[in-house]
Amino acid sequence: MSFSFFNSFNGNSQRLGQKYSIVSADVNPPGSVSSIGSDTSSVTFSFTAPRTGGTVTGYTAYVNGKPYSGTGGPSSYTINGLSAGGQYTINMVANIVSTSSTSTTTTSVFVPSSISGCFLWLDASDNSTITYSSGINISQWNDKSGNGYNFSGATTYTTMPNGKKGVYFNGSQNMNSPTITFPANFTTFIVAYAANSGTNSILRGSQDCYFLTYIESNVYTFRLGNGGAVWKALINTGNANNLSILGGSYSSSNSEANAYLNGTLYGPSTIINSTFTGQLSLGGANWGQGLTGHVAEILIYNSTLSTSDRQKVEGYLAWKWGTQSSLPGAHPYYSAAPGTSTTTVTTNTKNVLSNPSQPLIISTLAPFPTNIQLISATTTSLTISFTAPTTGSTPTGYTPYINGSATTGTGTPSSYTISGLSGSTSYSLTMGANVSTMVAGTFNPTTISGCLIWLDGADTSTITYSTSPTISQWNDKSGGNYNFTLSTANSPTLPTYATMSNGKSAPRFSSSALQNSSVVIPTSYTIFVVGYNTSATAYSGLISNYSGGYLFFGSTTGTAQFSCFNGTSSGWNNHGTDINSPSTAVTSLCLMEMTNDNTTTGLIPYINGTTMTGKNGTTSQITGIIIGNFPNNQYWNGFVAEVLIYNSVLSNANRQSVEGYLAWKWGTQTSLPGAHPYYSAAPTSLVAGTTIYQNPTAVSLRTA
Repeated sequence: MSFSFFNSFNGNSQRLGQKYSIVSADVNPPGSVSSIGSDTSSVTFSFTAPRTGGTVTGYTAYVNGKPYSGTGGPSSYTINGLSAGGQYTINMVANIVSTSSTSTTTTSVFVPSSISGCFLWLDASDNSTITYSSGINISQWNDKSGNGYNFSGATTYTTMPNGKKGVYFNGSQNMNSPTITFPANFTTFIVAYAANSGTNSILRGSQDCYFLTYIESNVYTFRLGNGGAVWKALINTGNANNLSILGGSYSSSNSEANAYLNGTLYGPSTIINSTFTGQLSLGGANWGQGLTGHVAEILIYNSTLSTSDRQKVEGYLAWKWGTQSSLPGAHPYYSAAPGTSTTTVTTNTKNVLSNPSQPLIISTLAPFPTNIQLISATTTSLTISFTAPTTGSTPTGYTPYINGSATTGTGTPSSYTISGLSGSTSYSLTMGANVSTMVAGTFNPTTISGCLIWLDGADTSTITYSTSPTISQWNDKSGGNYNFTLSTANSPTLPTYATMSNGKSAPRFSSSALQNSSVVIPTSYTIFVVGYNTSATAYSGLISNYSGGYLFFGSTTGTAQFSCFNGTSSGWNNHGTDINSPSTAVTSLCLMEMTNDNTTTGLIPYINGTTMTGKNGTTSQITGIIIGNFPNNQYWNGFVAEVLIYNSVLSNANRQSVEGYLAWKWGTQTSLPGAHPYYSAAPTSLVAGTTIYQNPTAVSLRTA
């Protein structure tokens, strides 16, 4: 039987909108729907499982009359994707099954390496395995077995008569494997043909004592032997001018050899065969029996394959290279390639059973105020009450929205007044809860641990003037109070605060220098500087040491190439090859960087976020640094916009965050590498802020 029904609650009727079938007379629908809990987007409840002579495969929840997907069972069932603060009416439907059969075809692709022991696999259809010297000329054919037995030599990659591509040998070419130890038990498959009727060696061992596959008098031959014995030919048949699958196998346990041509057995034959260690030769030119023709694919396994596995490989090769009609009619893969099968599966036809019991009425939690009610109205104000948020952090206050725009009010959820309104006017009102949260803000370099020095030329509050624009002190923002004042080395002048070529302002150095003699830079560190040199000299020191370990960071040569190197009191590292590689001029605004990792080989320079060639590093710490001069009258003649020094080698992620911050701040972001994570947008830091959770549903209220 079937029926449709209405559920009644709170004086309202709710129709599920569908007829349902009872598939068994012994049926009780799911009932006793009870709330377990809810959050802002989901509800969880339980219900009584139905009693039925059929099989229940699952349940469907109807939410406010519409089907919803859920997860779980009678003891705990959850519906997600709901709106915060919403009220929902829920009925449950059980899915009762009957069965029917259908035929389904499933297809999988056979891969030769799925058979254990794949020793060598050369596949001319896979162009990614072929290395070209030029055009169609091949220098290497790479092994797909995973053993790395790549064949080297000069030949070509051309089209065979069947339109497929293969590796072509012209009779005077060959390719050789590296030295290998050939397995004592093996199965081989070769797809090839000859374009003439002469003697054409296809594949053989490098000693005249093992195996040989070749073409003689236009027929295929597979031979085995051992140095002192007469070779045995296991096959002498076929038309070698037709693309064919030539196979062979050997078992050392019974000295039995077999040969196969297009899936037809030739053998067995008994022969004492010996393994060898050496090269495999493909093409035969180095034996005076050069192949004129194509080789399409070669597979060698390190065991004697079972009949089933051998036929799978034969079927795979035949259908791949278009020779399937040459297989024996009784071959299991004469009509279809391996990997395709047809199976019969059972599917379920579902009848749904309605739940006529009392529905569950449940609300999701709300991070915003709900249930707005008018208390009183005057000509200029509205006083309301509302329910405080039922989830989330405690609000620090509330924000009313009048006609979609935020305004202010006073009070608490029990009595809240909004003033400054017009008389006899209707307003659309919603309320928002103000919650203290961490929000995305401008990146702060000190959020990365170990910020030792931070000089920020954009922050004029950190700059002290003797007489503007002359700078007498540049103050550190790292928190370490490593402030910089006039250097005592070489009696320099003070820098000035000036405008750079991009319109931004920063300290300008010209025969000028500032120093801090107390800061200690450890043996591992990272330096970032934004600036440029306007007038290059042989050596221009942007940052240098004050005492202790040696450091030069700036530019060298008359074209101002970025240079950094360090050392100890015993001498400099890399002095004489000072310019960083690749050589890069720093005569326009750029980001210069270096790291030193407390090893004698660990100095790495960077320019605009791009890694440069590493250099020898140092294990000596540095005490005190100078900005704008190396203490030998080697002045930086240009701008220093910002300096950041960390007391460790930063991780790639942290280094790139600082690069992105500096590039976007100073307008050099287009100089970052295109793949840089901050090429398209600046990094951010989490900062304390306020998030307003606004109720999306408005109420209409009117002033007096």
